Amino acid sequence: MSISKISVRKLGESIMLQCIADLWDENERQGSIDFFRGEGFTTCADVAGMDLYDQGRLLHLVKKIVGRQGGDSAGFRGGLKASLSRHA
Repeated sequence: MSISKISVRKLGESIMLQCIADLWDENERQGSIDFFRGEGFTTCADVAGMDLYDQGRLLHLVKKIVGRQGGDSAGFRGGLKASLSRHA
């Protein structure tokens, strides 16, 4: 059985969308924040075919959501820095 590129891309997109949704769930919020601050986001964004510009835009959106909920919105550049180092 082979996994198509489209299926893998959709999986990456689905994981990121679920983590965005989890930002509104108090029980899941910290795990979602950790995902966007680390390698998980970078890996899923690469698999989903996102370029660095779109990754930055998504991280900016997540940072705004977290900030509006009164959370610590610092540290989201970690995910983008990991992306930049992969593409260098």
